Amino acid sequence: MRTFNMYSLSLIAIFMIDQIMSNPMTMSNCVLWADPHLLKFAAHPSLSDRRPSFYCQSAGPMLVLKNRYIEITVNVTDRPFWNENFELKLFAGPDTLCTVSPQNFQCSDQNFLRVKRIHSTMVIKYDEADDLSVTIYSNIINGRNTYDIHVSQSFNLIRQSYGLCVNEDPACELENAPNPAGKRKRSLNDETAMKVCDVYMQEAYTTAKKELGNASSPLNEYARTACINDVSLTGNREWGRSSISFVAMEALRRSGLVGKERERKLESVVYAVKNAISRGDESSCLPGVSCTPRNPAGTFS
Repeated sequence: MRTFNMYSLSLIAIFMIDQIMSNPMTMSNCVLWADPHLLKFAAHPSLSDRRPSFYCQSAGPMLVLKNRYIEITVNVTDRPFWNENFELKLFAGPDTLCTVSPQNFQCSDQNFLRVKRIHSTMVIKYDEADDLSVTIYSNIINGRNTYDIHVSQSFNLIRQSYGLCVNEDPACELENAPNPAGKRKRSLNDETAMKVCDVYMQEAYTTAKKELGNASSPLNEYARTACINDVSLTGNREWGRSSISFVAMEALRRSGLVGKERERKLESVVYAVKNAISRGDESSCLPGVSCTPRNPAGTFS
């Protein structure tokens, strides 16, 4: 009887571990987007939909995330404070598997690691790192590349990590709408910026609903707030592009998809976001808004 009980307990333990590893509620996401704004990992699964967003207004190198599998750093410039460069290192024990940047996205595929470029987006999937996934959207704003970074990671790995995605940083303050943004002078009034951003947000909702069936999330308002701040401060409507990728990726997070199924859907979402951005660019040419020249989506060289 004791042998049977021990065997049964072993099977139950294996089942529970498998359920934990495949349960989307054991994952959280961190996003660094636009000018730039920050959504940190949730501290607990119950807080996934109740996280604040931050506005980061400091130039220079920043450590976004570091743990035993990955290290992400960005270089933020001022006027505006956008992320113009990034470097991502992937590790297996003491070895560096590869280093990925806008200039180098070549990383040898392994059974457990895949790096793929889809148009202006880079997708990295690291199975052995608790199903870690990184999606990087590239846009060209004012002739320069800027990168939106979305990281999906297990709570187990979050507890072993540090960087902007986890820790407090004086460079990033809680964001409100409208945000006075320190002493930065606004280039466009908030009312016009809201109209521009609502165009992009509508494209975002339409895309997320079509791809994943539901676009609803309490965090989506952060995308709109960030867009209004960025467009009003810079006068450039194309910052609205980041709101589309934010809402689409948020819908993917809430969909419950994991593993290969999530990976396949992510590729479809990337294509849909590209098309939605093109529509948003066309429709956001409103009175009082500068619409030329229109910059294309970014690229990885």
